[in-house]
Amino acid sequence: GPWSAVANKTSPDTVRQVHTNYLDLGADIITTNTFWGNRSRMGVAGLADDWEEYTLLAAEIALAARDAVNLEAYVAAGIAPSPGDGDSYDDLSDQAKVLAEMGVDIILTEYVGTVHKVRQSVRAAAPAQWIR
Repeated sequence: GPWSAVANKTSPDTVRQVHTNYLDLGADIITTNTFWGNRSRMGVAGLADDWEEYTLLAAEIALAARDAVNLEAYVAAGIAPSPGDGDSYDDLSDQAKVLAEMGVDIILTEYVGTVHKVRQSVRAAAPAQWIR
């Protein structure tokens, strides 16, 4: 469930320490704690209306850890489509937009199990206006 995204609010120091540990060990890329952070996935825990808050926190935490340890490292923002065969485009697009506006370097689509979900994820994560 969305337990990982909830940690951005309930345990931000722990989330930041995980990022810091990876960077201290030489990682060139860290991933935001946003895998289950979109509207429909947060809805599983009754937090659909709060998805943006959790997504913003995740980006802030990862970017701050990167900036404190290694300004040359990249921050990848992980997003995942909704479970099942339903349409995830709006959830993914909304989350990717928030993350791009926060200044992450990469949108990383994760856990895409079907060709339909892959296409949906790529379309949502890579609108032409976001490519730098």
